[in-house]
Amino acid sequence: MHIYKYIYIYFHLFRDDIQGKLKDTMNGSFLVRGSQNKPKNVLIIRTCGTTKCARIIFSDKKCGLSEPPQFYTVPALVDYYAKVPLPNVGTMLAYPISKSKEVRA
Repeated sequence: MHIYKYIYIYFHLFRDDIQGKLKDTMNGSFLVRGSQNKPKNVLIIRTCGTTKCARIIFSDKKCGLSEPPQFYTVPALVDYYAKVPLPNVGTMLAYPISKSKEVRA
């Protein structure tokens, strides 16, 4: 499945736009800011009333939040962390911020 089909992956999104999309959302709300030109993505999650960022690492055709990366796709990474709390954050990915609709507290 092509990455553009995932509602929580945004391309060309600026920091101020991210803050606006995640403002007043529930803990576990998230999006992925992606790049069209190179494999450089950031997972952005709302937790404990703040917004946290985690750089997604790409190496050897895999991606992850730490070395060595263990997932073959960003959606697989998101699926995993929807069941397991993110390291150093303690929150699971629960509410994808859709490009067309936002989840509010």
